[in-house]
Amino acid sequence: MGSKKNLKAVEEVRKLISIQSVTGNEKELAFYLEERFCSLGCRTELFEAAPGRFNITAFFGGVESAKPGLLFHGHLDTVPALKMQNPFSPEEIDGDIHGRGSVDQKGGIAAVIAAFEAVINSGATLEKPVAFIGVIDEESEHRGSMALKKMGIDADYAVVTEPTGLKLGIGCKGTAPIRIQVDGKAAHGCRPWLGINAIQIAMDIVRDILAEDLTECEIENIGTVKASWNLGKIEGGSAYNNVADSCSLWFDRRLVPGETQDQVKEQVSRIIKNYRTESVQVTAEIARPDWNWEPIRERGLLPA
Repeated sequence: MGSKKNLKAVEEVRKLISIQSVTGNEKELAFYLEERFCSLGCRTELFEAAPGRFNITAFFGGVESAKPGLLFHGHLDTVPALKMQNPFSPEEIDGDIHGRGSVDQKGGIAAVIAAFEAVINSGATLEKPVAFIGVIDEESEHRGSMALKKMGIDADYAVVTEPTGLKLGIGCKGTAPIRIQVDGKAAHGCRPWLGINAIQIAMDIVRDILAEDLTECEIENIGTVKASWNLGKIEGGSAYNNVADSCSLWFDRRLVPGETQDQVKEQVSRIIKNYRTESVQVTAEIARPDWNWEPIRERGLLPA
């Protein structure tokens, strides 16, 4: 592969993929990136954003204490490998690199390293530093990004290196993760009329939600952007031969400009109130099934 200083972007992304960094296990990758940016002559620092989990910063050029003129942002963690074959052994197929994180988001980080290397090798003198921040936990509770204020991170301009199909992305959809909880009454499956089936009620709620019209808007140079619902997870019941006394629905509602989380919550509240009775409880909240950290549970995804 050659020396680290001579790694090209494709070789670099292969290396990054080979370092397993599923959410919660980003440490090895953070340490590798610190070493890698150090080898380029950058000023680097590790910041423990959660116990044993580190954000990494790298700066080059300009005055050491100056605010960066340009900051690149990337996340170190990936989603789990799931059913991928050889997820951490990158393979080139038809000109594409396959492996967990190749697109989201190690390809972006590899491109940043290549860009740093090119600028440094050019011998250019920078009036202001150029910087990279790699954060943990983007795929879950966003602990890395929430630590940026405490780290004092600031810049004149910033580029988020998420994949956008090699097109300039000027924004992204907002998100309102919604949990709907339905509580009915348990009974044996041989006498279901004695119970209240929470799963069946939840099915009706899902039907009503998905029947709602979704907001569309026109964005210059992009076109029509449409809001969306995704029912990603359902939990309910205790056994196939019992009437389910509870059911949880986890929705990913994506917002377009002009929409707010409060508007989505109001829409959901209007629907679920039709299913509340003295015997049936239905509630909704901003929540995700992978949120256990109290700050994210309290604030959701609202800005700091």
